[in-house]
Amino acid sequence: MVFAVVTQSRGDARRLAEWVTYHSRIGFEEFHIVLDGLVDDSDKVLADLDVDARIHVHHRAESGEYQAGMDQAERWRANRQWREDNAELLASLPFRCQDPLSLRQGLNISPLMEEITADRRGWIALIDVDEFIALPRDGSIRALVRRINAEKRTSRISFLNFNVDTEGYDPSRPILEQHSMRWSREDVLAHPDPAWGRRYKTMARFKVATPYRSVHKINRGPRVVVDPEDARLLHYRTPAQRMVPHVPYTVEDPLSMPPAPVPAPPRSRRTLRSALSGLRRRVRRTFSRG
Repeated sequence: MVFAVVTQSRGDARRLAEWVTYHSRIGFEEFHIVLDGLVDDSDKVLADLDVDARIHVHHRAESGEYQAGMDQAERWRANRQWREDNAELLASLPFRCQDPLSLRQGLNISPLMEEITADRRGWIALIDVDEFIALPRDGSIRALVRRINAEKRTSRISFLNFNVDTEGYDPSRPILEQHSMRWSREDVLAHPDPAWGRRYKTMARFKVATPYRSVHKINRGPRVVVDPEDARLLHYRTPAQRMVPHVPYTVEDPLSMPPAPVPAPPRSRRTLRSALSGLRRRVRRTFSRG
């Protein structure tokens, strides 16, 4: 069974190595990274990575509007106008989107999800490069899935979102070493917009991961929303998202890079001969009983 991640990235060269390394060390074995136009050396960063996982890079040409340089208020106004201008297109799409970015995500990721999951067994997570899955209880994604399915069999697992205060972020340093204060669950639930209390990202079994519907749910269907004390999604957005009304960062929740896996010691020729000898004895016993 494979544990895979798919994401779309643009201009994230400074963050990709940390993000891929972290998630490979909690058990993800396959990464599918869509480069939404090549604006930096992201492809080189990914090619040079030495991690215990397979990395697939999918290049896509630039398409539609980009909002680099806009502040949050400008982006909201631009997206509102964009939705009005593209109302007919949005109504015809098989997936949900609310801005040019989520349109490109849908157009790029939807067919890729079909390709990744066809005739295979596994789980796939759809998260962004500024999002990290924290697993304080289980430590690995495989252990989390095993525990949850032992309690209640499911095909979709969702992780509640907690924004992290990234004020003063230094791009030259790993982000996990710099920021650790996040929202509390109580403050998120108290926000006037109840949608924030239901904001999560999802991991789904390959067999139910298509058709793609949205970046948050992947698609419709029953799911287990994990207790955030056991597992959660930490969102290191830069610049930090301004909320109205403001949601304070009151919980200290440091996330550190998991240790590198220890390579298995090479088996000596003597050990291999012993193993082969034991196998031959078991085969002889089996045939003699028959």
